[in-house]
Amino acid sequence: MLVAHGLTDPRVAPFESEQIVDALRRRGHRVEHLTIADEGHGFVKRRNRVAVYTAVTRFLARHLLA
Repeated sequence: MLVAHGLTDPRVAPFESEQIVDALRRRGHRVEHLTIADEGHGFVKRRNRVAVYTAVTRFLARHLLA
């Protein structure tokens, strides 16, 4: 699973995505966790969208094309 989260999200606190990541890892699942310091709920800044979409592309390539 890939989890991407903006650290200034006013709707979903960052610790909530951290809890998901920790719980999945404790169960032996592979999880990638990407945090974006200057984003909130959604990724609106171009450089951050590029970072997230690049991470998604790499994740899908690794897990679907392997």
